[in-house]
Amino acid sequence: MILIWKVAKKMMIKIKTVILPVIILFLFISADAVFAAGFQGLGTSSSVKISGNGNVLYTNNSYYTASQGWQSFPTGFGASSVSPDGSTFVGGVTIETVVESPVDPPLDPLQTVNYTAAAAKWSPSSGIQQLNFPTTTWSSPGFEYEYHSVTTATGVSANGSTILGKNGNSSSAMYLNGSGSAQYIDENHSYAPAVSALAVSANGNTIAGYGYNGTGSDSAYIWRADSGITNITSFTYDNSKPPDVIGINPWDPPDEKVSSGMCMSSDGSRIIGSTGKRAFLWDQSTGLQWIQADSFQNVVEFTPYAASADGSVFAGLLIYDKYYGSYNNGQYTITLVETVNTAVIWDAINGVRNLSEVLQSQYGLDLSGWTLTKATGISDDGTVIIGTGTNPQGNTEEWMVTIPEPTTILLIGLGGLVLRKFKK
Repeated sequence: MILIWKVAKKMMIKIKTVILPVIILFLFISADAVFAAGFQGLGTSSSVKISGNGNVLYTNNSYYTASQGWQSFPTGFGASSVSPDGSTFVGGVTIETVVESPVDPPLDPLQTVNYTAAAAKWSPSSGIQQLNFPTTTWSSPGFEYEYHSVTTATGVSANGSTILGKNGNSSSAMYLNGSGSAQYIDENHSYAPAVSALAVSANGNTIAGYGYNGTGSDSAYIWRADSGITNITSFTYDNSKPPDVIGINPWDPPDEKVSSGMCMSSDGSRIIGSTGKRAFLWDQSTGLQWIQADSFQNVVEFTPYAASADGSVFAGLLIYDKYYGSYNNGQYTITLVETVNTAVIWDAINGVRNLSEVLQSQYGLDLSGWTLTKATGISDDGTVIIGTGTNPQGNTEEWMVTIPEPTTILLIGLGGLVLRKFKK
């Protein structure tokens, strides 16, 4: 009996030290490895975005999942954003109504097309649903193209309670609350008005974007459901004011501008944006911090486009000038060699880094022939990054990189240690 117990106990130790870690590792990898680890071109030049969970890719007119591949959105619907879980897309829908000419004989052109553009959301289960934002309508004779600033939904919170939008008639940022009522971000128009709503927290109670503060300056703002709109940064184009008016040297006021990029941590406590040449990180505990790209010379533009869920990592675009200096006959000459667009990544420890260099030196990925010019999206856990680049054939192409999660690496390491210990 004692011998049987010793054998059974030894078998249990084997199961606990070898088989169980392997099972855990298998389950972990199976659950999260939606896209294969490594770098790959996406075969399209259309701008590709990614859901927060890293499982869904999408363009304006199509989306991709590992199980279904690329699928087209319904006719007339265009996506601007998707919920973090990848289940609901928001954007706009354009409805065309062709009206035949009532004149006999008919005039040329024979038809008039009436258009109605509306903010909308779409999911595979519910189809297209028009949202309660103001609509934009116009008519065009025949099939002549006209440009109109249309109303569209630009973002959605994780719980679906808040949808961001922009009124095409007034270029004002709006949001749709849980009751389905559309509201202006700045109800009192003291910011004259908030012109963009670019980021929303998971619970929908915090919104951030850019606007005008009514005093001739551009501003980045934060809006909270319980306190309204508050200025984060203010920058001006007035040459007469010294650089310290905008917060930090050596940038000059004329170089500051409203950026198209802004992102937020899922809890709304961190907001990351840009004022042109410099990025900023606003933290509700520590306030405003300017982020400098010290390792790059002559920065022209620095724009963060996406951040991890906790706001500790962001990815974006850095444009900088390369100069060549020469000294001849007692005269020093500086010549512009090239203007470089490069994808960058930032974290508090390492600062701003060239993403291509990080992927190659830190993760050993092969990017032969590729130039990564812009990073436009990142998953909540920071392991999937997408962007735009130039492929080995010299053409513009979207790309995606999936890097191993630290937890996965740790599990693999622990598994190897256990196996080696057991073999001894």
